[in-house]
Amino acid sequence: MKSHITYSFSDNTLSLTKSFYKKACKVGSPEYKELRSALTENPDAKIVFAENTAKRTYAKLTFERMVAYIKTQANSEDNLRTMERVMLIADAKGAKYPLTKKWFLETFPEYQENSVSESERNNMDAKPSNSEHEQNKVEDVSIVSLNTAA
Repeated sequence: MKSHITYSFSDNTLSLTKSFYKKACKVGSPEYKELRSALTENPDAKIVFAENTAKRTYAKLTFERMVAYIKTQANSEDNLRTMERVMLIADAKGAKYPLTKKWFLETFPEYQENSVSESERNNMDAKPSNSEHEQNKVEDVSIVSLNTAA
């Protein structure tokens, strides 16, 4: 059985996540029993909350930035249409920004890097010229509708 609690002998602390602690507050739950057991074994220990340092945040990733990045890709028209559909479904589920962001990061994993990759440079070279682009122009995702959430 995997333990969700880490004991530090040097600090005399029990380290756990806030999510685990919230579950442990429900009397009778498995998390409650695990925490009670740890506290019984270490009665003088202090509880501290572990920080998730591996979690990445994207504070400046807005709908507008997603659209701007998609426009740099070779098949931008298709991806913009897909993004619009994802946004409609996500909005219906009540999580427009989080679900759209998840789709975007899964679809464009290279966005998460802090450099311009070779594949991104190649995608820019593969984009049609302005005259070809004008002939195949697709209506862009409405920025007005993008600003309604987030």
